[in-house]
Amino acid sequence: MRYAVMLASIAGLSCKGPAAPQADTRAPLYVVGIGPGAGLTAFTATFLRARDLRYRDAHCTAVSLTDGAEAPAADGGRFEAWVAGGQVLGHVDRAPDGVYRAAVRVTLTPGTRLAGGIAGGADVPAHRFRSPATVPTAVRRVAPAQGFNLRATEGLAVRWEGGSGSHVSLTLSLEPPQGTRGNGLLVSCVAPRAPGAFTVPAAAFAAAPAEAQSAQLLVAATDRVREGDYALDAVLLGSEDDQVVGAFAR
Repeated sequence: MRYAVMLASIAGLSCKGPAAPQADTRAPLYVVGIGPGAGLTAFTATFLRARDLRYRDAHCTAVSLTDGAEAPAADGGRFEAWVAGGQVLGHVDRAPDGVYRAAVRVTLTPGTRLAGGIAGGADVPAHRFRSPATVPTAVRRVAPAQGFNLRATEGLAVRWEGGSGSHVSLTLSLEPPQGTRGNGLLVSCVAPRAPGAFTVPAAAFAAAPAEAQSAQLLVAATDRVREGDYALDAVLLGSEDDQVVGAFAR
């Protein structure tokens, strides 16, 4: 009997095929956004190349800034957006400088279901989102306060309250003092909204250049649809009132 059990076990192992590849749980590389604002809606696309990444974990990515500008986006072709089951809202193409940014005078109310598709290009395969994202209501930032101090060896604790949507977008720009030229770092995090708090990890700041001394943070309500390495964000456009400015030091 003992040998029969051993043979059965060996037979079971031999019938197993190759292990399925594990899904990448890090932040997606290809993110398109539909941004409802006051009297307009913006369309953006962030198609990251692995070589341009300075940091990447489950929630955050970091890329270098040169005189306030990111590296050109990878070529993903046109991104088109529409109301789920309804009208086409608009599209955005890759500009000659590698930026994806456009806007139309359309107002979208909370609860509107949005969909989109990426045509695909030389660098990014085509993708049509199977699930819609929903226009959220705004969150209110609680912390950090205006004039905060951020050290490279410490994480940045962010807190908010209210709003709707699955996630909150945290956009942190580390740059030279205002009015001066130089290099910086852009840290982008999308964290679940329900906990009401998230700490941007200190490891994300490791690539910040020495001249980066100013920190600007924007917190925005977001509803995210994640499909593999693609994400569709319905993210509310922020204003200057939604931005908090502080100091960054090593």
